[in-house]
Amino acid sequence: MIAYGAEYVRKSGKPNYAAAHAAHLRALKRNRRESGRQLIEACKRAEALFQAQKDKEITTAIAASQPKLTKKEALVAAAKAAKVERRRQCRIAQAEAAPSAKEALSIARRMYALRLRDSLSGKQFVDGVDYNDDGEGNELESLDEFKARVLGWFGVHRARDWTEN
Repeated sequence: MIAYGAEYVRKSGKPNYAAAHAAHLRALKRNRRESGRQLIEACKRAEALFQAQKDKEITTAIAASQPKLTKKEALVAAAKAAKVERRRQCRIAQAEAAPSAKEALSIARRMYALRLRDSLSGKQFVDGVDYNDDGEGNELESLDEFKARVLGWFGVHRARDWTEN
């Protein structure tokens, strides 16, 4: 067995312990890097195997739950998916339009209330019937008609109820 530092000898013949120690530290660092690389590669291989097994299980479960579709069935399924997506987009659009519709309704209510008030005397018109100097009575539009008109200004249109007519 060789004594520590015997490989590194000075010109005087004495062992150079500092050089031996530095060489030893370099060797340790190199071994640590190599073992780290080996660990990383082993982990990558294990992760790839695990992911492949997981993907295989998922695909087999999906294949077992859904038999292969014919062309017609695939078209029907695609149409259903498109219909669901259209409904989803419609719900999203309605949710985004709801605040402006509420604002339009509140404006319509306030404007309608102001139309029924006599600005000179502060009295309400009787039965919502306005009067003119010529004696003809002009009946005001209903609240629903007025709301529809104001909502139209904001670009909000409500679905008509065809059962009323």
